[in-house]
Amino acid sequence: MGMNSLVDLFRWTGATGLQVLDLLPGMAVMGQPLVSADGAVIAGTATGYSGQGSVTQPYRWTVSSGLQSIPGFPMGPSAQGRVGNLSADGNVIVGSAPGPNGRLLAYRWTAASGAQELAGFGHPGRWGYWASACSSDGSVIVGGASDQVSGEVFAVRWTTQGGIELIDTLAGADTQLSWISEDGATVLGSSADFDTLSSQLFFRWEAGSSGIGSRYGHSGLPNSTGGRGVISAAGSHDIADNDLTLSASQIPANSFGIFIVGTDYDQGPLFGGGQGILLVGGRLGRFNRGSEIQFSGPSATFDMQVDLNAIPYALGYLAVQPGETLFFQAWHRDLNPTPTSNLTDAVAITFF
Repeated sequence: MGMNSLVDLFRWTGATGLQVLDLLPGMAVMGQPLVSADGAVIAGTATGYSGQGSVTQPYRWTVSSGLQSIPGFPMGPSAQGRVGNLSADGNVIVGSAPGPNGRLLAYRWTAASGAQELAGFGHPGRWGYWASACSSDGSVIVGGASDQVSGEVFAVRWTTQGGIELIDTLAGADTQLSWISEDGATVLGSSADFDTLSSQLFFRWEAGSSGIGSRYGHSGLPNSTGGRGVISAAGSHDIADNDLTLSASQIPANSFGIFIVGTDYDQGPLFGGGQGILLVGGRLGRFNRGSEIQFSGPSATFDMQVDLNAIPYALGYLAVQPGETLFFQAWHRDLNPTPTSNLTDAVAITFF
């Protein structure tokens, strides 16, 4: 299966040879086709022109029915429906189309049930969504969500049982997904800083990892336990929930420490004359006032609930903003073998 220089769509098998597939009526150009695992189903997006300008048309080809528009697949008021991908057997197709107000809406289509809109984050009118890939059986879908307030783009994942979830990435914005595993449990992609489109970072995300956020980096030299400290986060990405707990583990017992926050990713030299590497940058803040100071005790762990309305920066407390990504790390004292300090790895969390 493929396309020639004149943008004809063709399919080749050893039994039938080369077969040119007819274009949809009124469609002058075919988009890049997608193919089922056995080559028996082809789907994609056809492009043409009307009196209102360019239009697109999702299509599906099978041996029995030939090439036809996908029945019931939404087109939107501007006739711009698009196919993102299809399942291994070709019976599930995912894609997107503009809604009544112009925001993109994501869909999952099957021959039995037609097109079903994929549920969003629950902030009506704020987000646009698109579906770009799916697992082999079509039960797991990945794509993007565009925040209409900030303009930033985030990676998202839908499941038929659990609905939508945010895929945490290091930079948090301008996210591009490049691959999903057959079972939908692993996603590869890249993200970059939205404001500068610089510092592109590649990520690998796995379902079932505990907590929220994306852990990254390492803490420099091992601490006195022989290992390296670990930070984790639990709670919600939604600022309105104001639910975030940071935890530090695998650190020395009975040690004092604090959590550090930054507005950017960084990786500097050993920090403060200690044995750890600072992995957060930008505008920095320290949770070092009163009850924020931590003690690991005999459990060799400490944790703290963070008030998202009062992040402590040098110039005062600031509230987390929608679309903002914050970077957290834990610092602790150590005796290794002389008095020193160290840091855990870091975690990046995007809020909406």
